[in-house]
Amino acid sequence: MAQKETSRKSWRYLLVAMLAVMLGIALSASAAFAGLPTNSAASPPIQGKSQPGQKPVVSGSAKGDVHQAPGAPAAPRVVLYDQYNNATTTGTTSQDFEAAFDQYDSFTADDFVIPAGQTWNIDGVDVDGVYFNGTGPAASFNVYFYNNSGTLPGATVATRLAQPYTGTLGDAVITISPAVVLTPGTYWVSVQARQDLSPAGQWGWIDRSVTSNQSAAWQNPGGGFAVCPTWDRRTICVGDPNAPDQVFRLNGTITGGGTATATVGGATATATVCAQNYNITSGQGSIVPGTIDTGNHCDDCNVAVPLPFPVTLYDQTFTTAQVGSNGYLSFGTPNDFFYSGCLPATGFTYTIFPFAVDQITGAAGKGIYTTVTGTAPNRTFYIEWRACRYNGATTCLADSDNNYEVAFQEGQTNFQIIYGTFGTANATVGAIGVQKNTTTYTQSQCNAGRPAASAQIYTLTACGTSTSTVAPATATATATICTTANYNFAVSAGTIVSGTLDTGNHVDDGTTNITLPFAYQLYDQ
Repeated sequence: MAQKETSRKSWRYLLVAMLAVMLGIALSASAAFAGLPTNSAASPPIQGKSQPGQKPVVSGSAKGDVHQAPGAPAAPRVVLYDQYNNATTTGTTSQDFEAAFDQYDSFTADDFVIPAGQTWNIDGVDVDGVYFNGTGPAASFNVYFYNNSGTLPGATVATRLAQPYTGTLGDAVITISPAVVLTPGTYWVSVQARQDLSPAGQWGWIDRSVTSNQSAAWQNPGGGFAVCPTWDRRTICVGDPNAPDQVFRLNGTITGGGTATATVGGATATATVCAQNYNITSGQGSIVPGTIDTGNHCDDCNVAVPLPFPVTLYDQTFTTAQVGSNGYLSFGTPNDFFYSGCLPATGFTYTIFPFAVDQITGAAGKGIYTTVTGTAPNRTFYIEWRACRYNGATTCLADSDNNYEVAFQEGQTNFQIIYGTFGTANATVGAIGVQKNTTTYTQSQCNAGRPAASAQIYTLTACGTSTSTVAPATATATATICTTANYNFAVSAGTIVSGTLDTGNHVDDGTTNITLPFAYQLYDQ
């Protein structure tokens, strides 16, 4: 916004007005929110935070949409990055106010990582938000992208102002136009509501209880809040240390990840092929104890566990899984041999390895337990191992106790592995990762004990799109090609190029073999 010129006398009047409002709040028992000022044109925005219950209650929830992520984007668009989970009921202010309150304009930002070999075309961002100190709505949203600088946002790489959105109760599905094109690396995104305090109040970006990559950042360049005029940790500037991240996801298309080339009509067409796999980021988490005993108290065995909601791993969706005493969770083919190597693990398909090693659940106090928290459609399913390394079918190797769990969020394709207490005898063992088969897998570490981070977040990468022009027709076709490839088509004008060589096919219901002048790929062959 344009800079305002305010006389010293006006500033004195404003300061007196602010103090009067604050004093009135402290003495008033009828304030709308305990400890918060009621909304008026003279009220400065609340520093940093909204409070639980500020949003209108719908279906008995303190947050009307119970933090459910928006539906998946329509093909060929995909979810590029997803941490739309582990929401709290508290939001951090990130808002572009009207001119009278420009000094309170603030920015909240969170980071994301683009894997090697991919280019992201980001055309949308979904954020979980809340209106407070008023009921909204925002007029639009400003979206900023920054390079990474150490552990905080650096130089601005893209700015998209006044972007349109859909959504209610503070949640926003924001369209970014034109798309922001980013190559591999670490970046930060800041989402800022363009919203006047009077009469709409404030917008807060919902805080997240799990950290992915670096924790969120915040700044208030105008100094109205008298803290963090430049980027610093949001928990330092504003607080809420138990929820250090923000809830959001990025949408768009991907290019990169390998190529397949064919020549048609004298022109070369290149399609992008990607093997869908998982990215792993470190976070923070705490063990949620299981309350239901799966019955797994054994050596080298597995027990079937029904899932409370469908779970997707790679390209398949499952309703049951097998929990293994040796530290695996298999949705496909398990193998109860006391595996002690690295990934890929022979004999396993569609399997998560939170800590694979020869261990037992048959000793006293050991086992595999489950629990479900939340209510549909926002449930979390936890599978907890309380195990130890093998010294006998019911006897633990000294100082080898371990405690870890896998957590699934309903409606999400990502999952988490959370690590609790590990004995020192585990320091040089254990394979950790996820595996579709022996050719498609992601290993976090091998024979390195408990990870340094208390949580690992596994995010399924999306398959990309490619565009090619094939002569002599002038059509441009876009195809999405994943591990399970398929074709899209586009309609355009074209001209027959007459053949000159007779294949000899002059029959009814007959075929003739022909020799191709070059190798050609159809699907994956």
